[in-house]
Amino acid sequence: MESGENKNFMFSIIIPHKNTPDLLERCVNSIPKRDDLEIIIIDDNSSPEIVNFENFPLKNDDSRNLKIIFDKSNKGAGHARNLGVENAGGKFLIFADSDDFFILTFNNILDKYKNSNYDIIYLNACSLDSEYYTNTDRLKNYLYKLMGDYMSKEHHELGELELKYLFASPWCKIVRKSIIENNNIKFDETPVSNDLTFSYLIGHYAKNIFVDPTAVYCVTVRNNSLSKNKTDEMNLIRIGIYARRDKFLKSHNIPLPEMMHFTLLYGMRNNKNSFDKGCKILIELGYTQKEIKSGLKKIFYGKLRMYAHNVKAFLKLVLHPNLK
Repeated sequence: MESGENKNFMFSIIIPHKNTPDLLERCVNSIPKRDDLEIIIIDDNSSPEIVNFENFPLKNDDSRNLKIIFDKSNKGAGHARNLGVENAGGKFLIFADSDDFFILTFNNILDKYKNSNYDIIYLNACSLDSEYYTNTDRLKNYLYKLMGDYMSKEHHELGELELKYLFASPWCKIVRKSIIENNNIKFDETPVSNDLTFSYLIGHYAKNIFVDPTAVYCVTVRNNSLSKNKTDEMNLIRIGIYARRDKFLKSHNIPLPEMMHFTLLYGMRNNKNSFDKGCKILIELGYTQKEIKSGLKKIFYGKLRMYAHNVKAFLKLVLHPNLK
């Protein structure tokens, strides 16, 4: 581990990295240089054919409080983030992906909340194509919807629950480190969705949260990013993680419908081997066959209603009198 001066900080920014050195440098350069902030980079066994370890990005930048951990265990981003938490000296933790970056508002937000009493501060983001910097809709039905629900009078209480329990990404949150340590919260060390369990547990144990609609972070879209890995093998892992969240919500009487595990299982219906494996995962987690069938029926009828709605909208359009 390469590290700067060992001292306590107000903020620790934790960045897992694998095989994207140019994007990592872009991310780190977007972070303001502050005496109260440290940056922890955890390299997850990058390939020496891609990354020049002798000239690792910003390795010799003495103008920053920078720690670099070279982890050769090859256990993925969840393990890397756990290492970052263990080595963080900050009172508050902030997470970033190495292919994303912060925007100019970030420094003002750090000033605004550096002495706050909040356990979590939820923040907003924008989204751009990583190469062309054109707008994307990646956050449209995700963070923007949750923020919109929270800010509306009609859906405010629902929005708060959604941010705490359904906003699975670790970025756009300033998290008090003590709630992670006191409740032994970890990232799952899985190849996908490693952040989901961590996110709903910190939301659950946070006693005092605040939502600031200021965008401080840019989520980028890349064709070969891990989030686009939708194979059955990866979706089977996701089924278990989403199902455990469903069990957690129900056991704590949290009124949020959780159907993603059934949605993923429904998508495997034409592959008997994958479908059977998905059912087995749910049964091992305590679901009955009746619950699985009921969940799949809800997904089926939901898709049927959506199809009927789309057909109705299409017919209304093509039969419009102005188009005759």
